[in-house]
Amino acid sequence: MEGFHIPPQETISLSPKEHRTVLERVRPKRKETPQTEHEAREYYSSVLRKLRWVIADDKRIPNFAVLYNKTIESMLDSPPSTLEELLSLPEFKRNRSNIKGYEPVILEILHEFMELITKLKKCHESDT
Repeated sequence: MEGFHIPPQETISLSPKEHRTVLERVRPKRKETPQTEHEAREYYSSVLRKLRWVIADDKRIPNFAVLYNKTIESMLDSPPSTLEELLSLPEFKRNRSNIKGYEPVILEILHEFMELITKLKKCHESDT
C-alpha cells in the first residue's frame, strides 16, 4: 500500500487544567453521590468506561484496546494507589503506552473511589 502512513502515537502530557477537564468529561452529569458500595462501584466503573473513550479518541486507537473491562474490575476490586501498582496490572504490563499521560487521572479516580468506599463503610459501621 503505497502512500499509506500511520502517524506515530503521541505522548500525552496533561497539564493540571487538562487533567481537571478530563475528569469533568468522564464524570456522569447530574448524578447523585452513591449511597452504597454497590452504587459506588457502578458509578466509578462507568467513569472508567467513559475514560476509555476519551483516551481512545485522544490517542486515535480503538476503544476496546484500552482499559479492558477485566482491568476495570481488577482496579475496583483492589485499587492501585501508586503508579507502580497501576502499571503492574496485566493490561499495562503488556502495553503501557495506551494510558501514557493518563495515569494521574486514573489514580485520582481510584483514590476518590477508595475515599468513598471508606466513608460508606464508616457510615455503615456507625449505623450498626
